Amino acid sequence: MANGSVNRRILVAVGAVALVAAGFATARVLAQGLTSAQGDAILKELKEIRILLEQMQKPPGGAAAERPAAGANALVKVPIRDGHTLGSADAQLVMVEFTDYQCPYCRNFNVGTLPALKTKYIDTGRLQFVSRDFPLDFHPQASIAAHAARCAGDQDKYWQIRPVLFANGSALQKDNLLTYARDLGLNTTTFQQCLDKQAHGPSIKTDQAEALAAGIEGTPTFVLGRRSSTGTVEGVRIVGAQPLAVFDSKISELLAGK
Repeated sequence: MANGSVNRRILVAVGAVALVAAGFATARVLAQGLTSAQGDAILKELKEIRILLEQMQKPPGGAAAERPAAGANALVKVPIRDGHTLGSADAQLVMVEFTDYQCPYCRNFNVGTLPALKTKYIDTGRLQFVSRDFPLDFHPQASIAAHAARCAGDQDKYWQIRPVLFANGSALQKDNLLTYARDLGLNTTTFQQCLDKQAHGPSIKTDQAEALAAGIEGTPTFVLGRRSSTGTVEGVRIVGAQPLAVFDSKISELLAGK
């Protein structure tokens, strides 16, 4: 499972090395002679790199600095909000997924584990599955893929486009997304307008912020528990694409009231 905080620090460290290297390169050029305009352009680029590095150190969505520990068995509470759902709203248990379409572990869960959970628990009315977005900042196409899934959802094709996105995690550029939408029979003009306007941007940022507030820093991460009267789920956090037996055991335990 990828850890967002650790990876942000790695990116910052790599960027810092690049910044120092750029400084040395500038010094060499200056020694060889440089026009004033060229020097100003290099300084501008260095300042932009510095700003980018500073932004990398900030968690997305303005989440609170203090968050619960990220232990796998920690009890946490997350809202359901407008997450897309599978299964009955009257199910005894709810499992909220935070996912990233460019994450190979998320693909493994959705391809290898979710179908079995759907057959055994979701389709039988005992579990409702809720998907929320947590595009990681080091996956360059994760955010636009999250938008694409929601834009497809506007045309009632959310659950149809999800497996396509996971299966093509290395090909999630805009042109590819438009091809996937067309293949699914979506109105591609409406779909593209939704992507271009980033119509679901605020909701995706809310997902990210609430995930971070619950101590979630990587994908996939799940919160499995019971629905409260306030529209939240309070339960255990399951971190990573765990084997089916792990989910099966915890769901069975909670259904038994343990």
